[in-house]
Amino acid sequence: SVTDIDGLMQVVIENGKAYVKNSVCPNGACEHSAPVSASGESIICLPNKIMIKISGETEMDAISG
Repeated sequence: SVTDIDGLMQVVIENGKAYVKNSVCPNGACEHSAPVSASGESIICLPNKIMIKISGETEMDAISG
């Protein structure tokens, strides 16, 4: 599934992994981050002040921004 975060980025969650599909940040580093799937892994977009963090043992719990 694709989740839009305040028009700033689109996060895709599929096959137990999450990754940033599109972002409006100037350098796009979050778009080039590897997909995250394990507890404790994260993708951070500093310009948009958004962090995608995997918490729990096996499933994604939330996206915060």
